[in-house]
Amino acid sequence: ARSARPARSARLAREVRAGRLAVESGILFRGARVDAGGPLVDLLVQDGRIVSAAAGPSSPEGFRLIELCGRIVLPGFIESHIHLDKAFLEERRPNLSGTLQDAIAITFELKRSVTKEDIRERSERALRLLVRHGATRLRAQVEVDPIVGLKGMEATLELREACAGIPDIQNAKLAWSRTVEFFKSNLS
Repeated sequence: ARSARPARSARLAREVRAGRLAVESGILFRGARVDAGGPLVDLLVQDGRIVSAAAGPSSPEGFRLIELCGRIVLPGFIESHIHLDKAFLEERRPNLSGTLQDAIAITFELKRSVTKEDIRERSERALRLLVRHGATRLRAQVEVDPIVGLKGMEATLELREACAGIPDIQNAKLAWSRTVEFFKSNLS
């Protein structure tokens, strides 16, 4: 079962590199709108980077052509605060009250049963959605505490390595002492 998780991450990386989830190398995007008042431009992409943006038709040989017909081209989105280690926990036990206090209590309860593989699987599922919806960079807040230990950090670091640069993932540790203090002060 352990080998299936890295295979899925490798498959995600291949999908992105193949252009099914993000920009691939060697593409000419014709007729892109990059400025509301300006002319349509052709964007030439090589090795995942825009190397040319110019008005007027161009036809470099060997490039895949995608006609945009005036569609807007935006930079990739940045997800500046996400908890990949807690992604989709709501499906296991919904917070029916909608309160922060219940959310903390439910998460505290669910953390006792998570495994590194479980965290990795849910994190990868969230990452796929982020990439499909245009996120190119994200900052993952990962909880490290006496209950879950380093499982979330290990899973997120493995996923970051397996999907190198698709998107760029920065990990930030959420220290357990703050979490416990916050939990105690909000449940008393």
